[in-house]
Amino acid sequence: MSEIRWNEEQQQAISLRHKNILVAAAAGSGKTAVLVERIRRLVVEEDVSPRELLVLTFTNAAAAEMKDKIRRALTEEAKRLQQSDPRKAAGLRAKLKELPTADISTFHSFALKIIRRFFYLTDLEPGFTVCDETRALLLREEALDLLLESEFAASENVTDITNGANSTNDADSTNGTAAANDVPVERATASGNGFLTFMDHFASDRNPQKVRDLLTDCYDKLMAMPHPWEWLDEQQEILQAGKEAFAEQKLWAAMQKEICKDLEAALTAIRRAEDVLWEAGLDRHAQKLQETEERTLREALKLVIAPDVADVAALLAQLDLLLAVAPPRLAANKAEKDAFGQVKDRVKACRDEAHACLKNLREDFLALPLAEQIQDMRETGADLATLTRLLKDLHALYHEAKQEARVVDFSDIEHYCLAVLEHGDGEAARGYRERFSHIFIDEYQDTNILQDAIISHLKRDDDLFMVGDVKQSIYRFRLADPTIFQKKYKDYADDRDPLSQVIDLNSNYRSKDSLVRGINRIFRDLMPDYDERAELHTGDPYRGPFLYEPQLTVLATGMTGTAGAMSTTGENTAGTATGAANGTASG
Repeated sequence: MSEIRWNEEQQQAISLRHKNILVAAAAGSGKTAVLVERIRRLVVEEDVSPRELLVLTFTNAAAAEMKDKIRRALTEEAKRLQQSDPRKAAGLRAKLKELPTADISTFHSFALKIIRRFFYLTDLEPGFTVCDETRALLLREEALDLLLESEFAASENVTDITNGANSTNDADSTNGTAAANDVPVERATASGNGFLTFMDHFASDRNPQKVRDLLTDCYDKLMAMPHPWEWLDEQQEILQAGKEAFAEQKLWAAMQKEICKDLEAALTAIRRAEDVLWEAGLDRHAQKLQETEERTLREALKLVIAPDVADVAALLAQLDLLLAVAPPRLAANKAEKDAFGQVKDRVKACRDEAHACLKNLREDFLALPLAEQIQDMRETGADLATLTRLLKDLHALYHEAKQEARVVDFSDIEHYCLAVLEHGDGEAARGYRERFSHIFIDEYQDTNILQDAIISHLKRDDDLFMVGDVKQSIYRFRLADPTIFQKKYKDYADDRDPLSQVIDLNSNYRSKDSLVRGINRIFRDLMPDYDERAELHTGDPYRGPFLYEPQLTVLATGMTGTAGAMSTTGENTAGTATGAANGTASG
């Protein structure tokens, strides 16, 4: 087998030690080969046992493939050593026997292993099983049915109690109360009116389907969080803001965070537009954006993040005036016309993105005076209180149903695992930290907040190796959160923490240069911060005859007009899906 020639970044990812490493690995960059080689060297050259490794990925197939590649790499090394160093070869074969029981698995498989070992720290029975998604959905729908039936019954009780209080006929009042499905009076009066108001706000004609969908969506999102109910209670507290000393309250901190997020997104988009103009040689236009839109956004950010804000209402009014300034028009003279014509669509897309961020900001936080916003939020707080109660009741009913069936769902696995690791003085977590000297997370862009919290309890200060590519994040529908990857990338890239480092693997060895350029052209306009570090580079240039420019064809159905195709050069062309075949085949 010929020896692989690693490029500089791959070699760094393989060899660097005693740091938490985030590898931003583009498609075709050899990330799996790098990960396997890093493990091979740890086992062969640094005498690390496979039992000291924790390797986590997101599918059973990926975990099995990873284990097989590691096995083959170590087997080949043992064969090679047999001639030169039989004793070392025998030691390596002994380590190979440990590989089948090594923790190279999916997140859920490893979390389940922790739960089964420490089940006595949970409320689970030893013989519990994992239910599939279909059964879990049925159990939760039944719990939701029970919840809404109970709420409607409680609401009827409130009506009957109210009518009875205003009636002179005690017998009718008593009969009316007894007819409400035996719901306790205390619960009826405590929850019924709140539920009816909630239904009026969120359901059409009190049709529960919209509320069902809302509860289901909120519940799913909450279950991807480490401590969902504490977080939800905190949001309720935030909405109970008063006008006094508003700058010191949690609500202003939350508003400040969201305003800054919109301003920073707008600023990033404007700077991307400037970069396009600089690259096209249109310095005058780039400088114009710098001196107008960029300056305005920097001033706005400075205003919002200023310490010791005394009057938030005045600050918001000042911010509104600052952002109300009309953006400048960019016009090209005769000498600039050709260059500007080639990039104007990309510049416009970036500026439109920035303006959309500012439009959202002004609608969300500047459309009303602060006093009216506070009042609206306090009124929203009443609905949030009802939503919180409904979600907690749904959780209790669903949990009870699963306990009766002696099953857990996939979300339970993660929550029980976290609870075990956080139990008491953290004895279980400490045991795993002592055991695992190296932790590998594959496809890190598909991690959720709860999984990241679990990792934080397992890792040491400098033993984490994460590999991913935010462009390949495809599991948002399963509540994966690619912003975890993005935030960690920015934090590690700052070089402020000597124990953390980013490595970019952006040389693509799988595709031809024409396809790589086409992909960059698309993502440059689609993704914020798609700079030189994020761009793909051709790792092994193709010099054969089959080198075509890729063409992206978009087919729109259910729309008036002719379906068309958008090429990666930004030109509208007519065509069908088959028009993309050359570009796809050549890649």
